[in-house]
Amino acid sequence: MTSELLFRLRQDTPIQPASSPSKPTVGSTAPAPNQEGAQAFGALLQQQLQSSPIPPLTFSGHALQRMQQRQINLTQAEAKSLAEAAAKARDKGAKETLVLAEKAAFVISVTNNTVITVMDRDNLKDNVFTQIDSAIII
Repeated sequence: MTSELLFRLRQDTPIQPASSPSKPTVGSTAPAPNQEGAQAFGALLQQQLQSSPIPPLTFSGHALQRMQQRQINLTQAEAKSLAEAAAKARDKGAKETLVLAEKAAFVISVTNNTVITVMDRDNLKDNVFTQIDSAIII
């Protein structure tokens, strides 16, 4: 008797067709990215990156003392190229870098944007620079 009741319930319940997953219609894909807009954005980004000012370096007390002792003076152009070298090192992921310039060698904390120490060219021979992860020659 239970199977007969179950059979009747099934007969009384209308059967619904299974819903098919919706298929995208032809031509309904996402719009292609605007190539003109992407190129304009890329050009604007490059312009901003190139025109962004490079922050000037800070000199530690130790570095200033060494510069006075060794009579190392920097022109504005030399200070700018030193800051640019630190920015390049930063872009490459460096934390501490040695910058070899015409007049002197500078150990720079790229993370803090600070010149840690300075050594003139005459005193470079036979020295070992430790705790640096990059070197730049300018």
